[in-house]
Order: sequence, then C-alpha cells, then structure tokens
Amino acid sequence: MTRMHPDALVARVHIARTLNVSRAAVTKWTQEPTFPRPLLTTDGELYRWREVLAWLGQREIATRNRNPDEPPGTTYADRAASNEADQDPSVSAPAALVASSKVDPTRRVDDLRGSLSTLVRGEAAPVDYVKLVMCTVVLQSQSSARWQAVRQYAPANKNPAEAQRLISRIGRATDEILRELGQTPGIAAEVARLRPRSFEDVQEFLRRTDCLPPTVFPLLLDWYGRELPKQTVHTPESVTRLLTQLALQNHRAASITVDDPFARSGEMLTAAAQVVNHKTTTVRGAGADTSSLLVASMSLVSMGVYADLCTDEHSRPAKADVVLTNPPFNSRNARFTSRADSEWILGPPPKGNDNFGWVQICLEALKPHGVAAIVLPYNVTQSANPIEKALRHTLVEQGHLECVIALPPRLFANTPIPVCVWILRLNAKADGVLFIDASKTGQRTGRGRCTLTDDDLRLITSTYLSWRAGRAPEVSDLSAWIAKEDIHAKGDVLYPGRYVKNNVAKPEDLQTARGRLDEQSGKTYSADKRVREVLKAYDRTPPQDLEWKRLLLSEVCDIQTGPSPRPFSDAMREPTVGAVRVVVPKHLRDHILVTPDEFMGEKEAARFAKYKIAAGDVLTIRTGSIGPIVLVREGQSGWLMNPALIRLRPKDTSRNVLDPGYLVAYLRMLAIQELLREIGVATAVPTMSSESLRHLPVALPSLAEQRRISSTLKAFDEQIAEHRQLVEAAAMTRTALAERLLTGAADNL
Repeated sequence: MTRMHPDALVARVHIARTLNVSRAAVTKWTQEPTFPRPLLTTDGELYRWREVLAWLGQREIATRNRNPDEPPGTTYADRAASNEADQDPSVSAPAALVASSKVDPTRRVDDLRGSLSTLVRGEAAPVDYVKLVMCTVVLQSQSSARWQAVRQYAPANKNPAEAQRLISRIGRATDEILRELGQTPGIAAEVARLRPRSFEDVQEFLRRTDCLPPTVFPLLLDWYGRELPKQTVHTPESVTRLLTQLALQNHRAASITVDDPFARSGEMLTAAAQVVNHKTTTVRGAGADTSSLLVASMSLVSMGVYADLCTDEHSRPAKADVVLTNPPFNSRNARFTSRADSEWILGPPPKGNDNFGWVQICLEALKPHGVAAIVLPYNVTQSANPIEKALRHTLVEQGHLECVIALPPRLFANTPIPVCVWILRLNAKADGVLFIDASKTGQRTGRGRCTLTDDDLRLITSTYLSWRAGRAPEVSDLSAWIAKEDIHAKGDVLYPGRYVKNNVAKPEDLQTARGRLDEQSGKTYSADKRVREVLKAYDRTPPQDLEWKRLLLSEVCDIQTGPSPRPFSDAMREPTVGAVRVVVPKHLRDHILVTPDEFMGEKEAARFAKYKIAAGDVLTIRTGSIGPIVLVREGQSGWLMNPALIRLRPKDTSRNVLDPGYLVAYLRMLAIQELLREIGVATAVPTMSSESLRHLPVALPSLAEQRRISSTLKAFDEQIAEHRQLVEAAAMTRTALAERLLTGAADNL
C-alpha cells in the first residue's frame, strides 16, 4: 500500500482499501454531516486525504471491528497510518530526472510543432495537443515509473485505435499524479479528444518529448496561449516576469503566500514559482473554469509546487503576502453583483464594469503589509465615469496606490488594448504615487505584437526599486512622484503620461524644423529640375522603332513565393534576439520598399534563409491587394519576405538581357497590372502562384534601351518621393511654429 500525499484527492474506494473496511461503510460515513465535503471532478466525488484523516482521528474503532494488534482507543486514523507503507518512489516521489545539458528546450519544443502536431491531434483543437505535451513533462518530473510504462507500451496491433489508447494512458497517468498531489484531475478527458493518424506518430511524439525538463513550461504556456481562441486573453511571459520582479524582489527567501484571484492558466503563479522558495511558499489561485486550472496545476506540479487552486465560487478567506493577477478587462463578474455595497472597502464598482472590483479584491486578499501587482486597461486611469473617478480619488486619498506603470501597446496576442500595472499596498498610507511611463519601451515581434525585452524589464524594475530605496532612478525622465493633492487637482487622472512630461515626445525646435524645410525644398527643386530635363530629352529624342524580344518571365527570372504561413507565423511570435527585418505588404509603399518595422529572431530566421531578399530583386504582393511592385536596393539585402509576397530574381544567365529597374517599370504598366489581377481572381482571395507567373510574357528591347527607360521613369519616382518628404517637413515646421506661438498653453493643461 502506498503512503498518500496529505493533500491527495481520494475516492471512497481508496479510503475503504486503506482502512480495510467495506465501501458501504465509507459511503455511510460520507452521509454524516461532519464528514468533509467532496470535490466534484470528472473522476466523480473526491475527498482531500488530510481532511479525511482529521475526521477519522475522531472516530474510534469499535471492539468488534478492531484487528488483534489494535489496542482499545485505536482510531481509524491510527489504522491508516499503520497500513500505509513506506513511500513508493515510483508513485509520488518526483522522478530523478536530470535533463541532458545538451538538450535545447526551445528547439525541442519547436520540434513538437508543425506536421507532427497535425498527425497526432487529427481534427482536435491545437490546445489539446499542447496539453498532451504538458502531460509528458508532468510524468517525467513526478513519476519515472509511469513515464517508462508509457514509453514501453507495445501492443500487438499498432493501429490508430491503440494510438488513442496510448494517449488515454498518458492522460490517466497524469490524472493519478494530480490526484495524489491534491490537484483536481480531469486532463484525461481533454487529451482523449486527440485523434492520432497512427501508432508510429504517437511513438515519435514520445521520443521527441523524452527528457523535456520542467523549465520548458513557460514556453509551453506561451504556446498554449497562442492557440487559445481569439476571445481568450493569455498573459504573455514578459508581463508575468515584470509583475513577479516588482512584487517578489524582497520575498525570494521568505516564508510567504502568493495568490492570484484570477489565475487563468497559471501564467502568474508559474512565473512566481520560478523565483520563490518552494519549501516555504504557499501558492494558491482561483479560476473561472476547470480546464484552465488543469493547465495551471500541471505547470506548478512539474516544478514541485503543489498549489491550492479552485474555481472562484469557493470561499478563500486566508490572506496573502503577495497578490499577482491579470483579471478580465471591462467585464462583469456575477459574484460581484451579489455583494452588498457595504462589503466593498472603497465603494461598489459601477454596474457592468468590474475593473475596480478586482482592485478591491486584491486589497482585501492582502495581509497588513502585503503587496499586490495587478494588470489593468488604460481606461481605468482616466475614465470619466463618476463612480470610477470617485474610486480613484478614494484609492489615492487612503494611500493604497503606490505606483502606476504604463506599458507599451500590443503586448497581448488577442487584444490590442494597452495596459498598465498598478502596485497596491493595504497599509502603506502613501501621500503620493510614483508614475512610470514605459509606454515607449518594448520590441516588435511578429504580426504587430510587442514584447518587453530583458533590458526593458531591468529598467522598469530598477526605477521602481530605486524609488522604494530612496535612490535616484537610472533614467530620470522615465518616472515622476506626484503628491496626492496634485493628483486630485488633475481630476484624479492616473495615466502616467499626464505626469511624466519629459517622457513625452517633443517637437523639433523651430530653427531645426525650418532648416529641414529649407533643405527639403532644395531637394524637391532638384528633383523637379531633373524631371524637366528628362522630358526635354524625350522631346528631342523620341523612342525609335525598336527590336523587341518576347520571353516568358520564367526564362529571365527565378520565381519564389513566400514561406508557408503557419511555421512562419509561429517563428514571428518568438522573442526577437538579434532581429532580422521582415517585409510585409504594407512595406511596399508607393512602389518603394520602406524600412520594415517587423522582426524575426536570427535563430528563427535561419530556417527561412531561402526567402531572404537581395539588391536587384523585384517584390510584389501575391495575395489580397495585388499590384504594388518594388525594386530591392542596396542596403536592403538580407531582409525576409513574408508569406504574402513573391520574389522575382533575375537569373545569372539573363544579366545581359534584363535590367531589374526595367522589369519593375514593365510590370507596372496598366495592361500588365490588369493581367496580373486576372491571374489572381481564380480564388476568393486573389492569389498569384509561381506557376501562373511562369507564363507571363515579358517584352524586352535592348539592354541599353531598358536602362534608358528605367532611368527616365526613376526620375519621376524620385520626384514623387521628394515631394512627399517636403509635405512632412512642412508639417513639422508648422507644429514647431505652433509650439512657439502657443508658449505657456501646455503648462495650463
């Protein structure tokens, strides 16, 4: 018999076996009003072993039911302690799994994506496949015997049905571990939705997951978050790291309780578990659904943290030293509406919007000297709603708000809403608030998303901690401390940009702006003069009858369509270490390739080397709005094109036949543009394939004539570009002049 973990969740049959009593006897006990209440799970009613033992300790064994070696006064708890054998390391002890130092967790996780994911999950949702990966990490970190049993499963008939049974074994084994460690089970039912194509595919999956260490879980959580439905918000790793660094800096070795009142998939608690002392820290959280909490449980269990997780309907009266949370934005929570107005410590939030309800939940959850860090939308800082304005006033007046940090937009995958971080203390009694404007930090990743880099995190954290320690911050124009009287005078607006004036982008001074306008006026005049000269030359020497060659595009160019969308999209979501610029359709602007503002990390970009561009290439859009065509120039080589583009690269054998600039001019002809659009109308979204472009006719005069045509039309392109620069310079001069004319107005805002 196995010694059970005190927090294990047990069924009635396990209680009966441990005590050597009938199941009927246990059922009768459970009907008594003092018996512990069960948890309703996918495995039926389960009881926490610690609570059952406490109840059994009050129940003596009747004389007729005692064993010969049990003296009078023996309780059923005594019998349970006697019957439980020494701990079985194959069941509840963490496996002595040490991942090889040669294993690159990021690369191993990458290996599990792509085609293998499709083969193993079939028509199931991608999130279920990610959960299966999580199961393998839990098994390896907590029970080597169970993991080896899964790896060695070898049925006689290795068919798809057996593949699904193997996945079910993985789910059930993971549920057994969760149950034994006091976590609510249920993962078996979720991974059972997977429909693998073959037994061999599942074996390959297990081979690739072998020796995955628990440290990969932040990567898995990020992957899981990207696969969630668009309406589901997942907290990105850079944000969870920021909150833990801000709130846990002085608690890493202390005996503390960390709480997340809206735990989602455990992102905050997982980040906290990486920096706290597991032996002296209590981790707990509440969630809106059991599926998300299952992911949180697996993440924490894999790191040896046995958290107290429950749905938000449960009562959670114990106080915490640290509260970290990213609650729902601008939503309504049913449990708030049932509260009496007198139960709110600041006052009831407005109906239909519980942002300030969550602020007060965090305050209520704190011990007297605790700290809370909460993610909130920008609108909370300056909402005109009179109730929210009054709550901001009370929060500042009572000294609970210590710091507000503005973060850059686009941090979250499924919402563009910009966010800020509030740091709260229950008994701080602060007479002002520290405002940190980090809205201009961050680095662009893919699909317009942003992430906080390590340098950003260090800068924000050091600014806050330096202020806490009474030291000057590293960057003085990033923050400002404002007395509460001044905040009240500003209408209790809590947006950092309102107070951190030096961090606001300033217009150029008038002298610099006028100088730039004069310089650009000169460039524009030169471009206009060049066009006039080109037109005069044309009048003097009109085109003669030329000899034209008619070739196919495939004869003079190598045609390369962009990469496959899914793997490219996944790579764009990874952190951009050593960034490579990525060209997307919006960068083909006015027939000029502008400098991209999207990036991919060097490591990921190496996988797409064949899609890099070089000087002399011609780029156009292959899906959607077909039309813009640009020439890649010197200084733009090495950038990547995304899946929506197509690259035309003149062949080495055609260098004496084709001028790239002429090809751009030719493809921009109205007749050719119409032909390109006709090529792309065969599908719902216009799309050009390399095969359809292969047969596009290209009419070529002599190379010298091509260059003359290209040079002539280039003069007009340059004129258009210079005039646009002139408009921008004039607009900047106008802004600078307005600042001079309206001096003093900004000080009265």
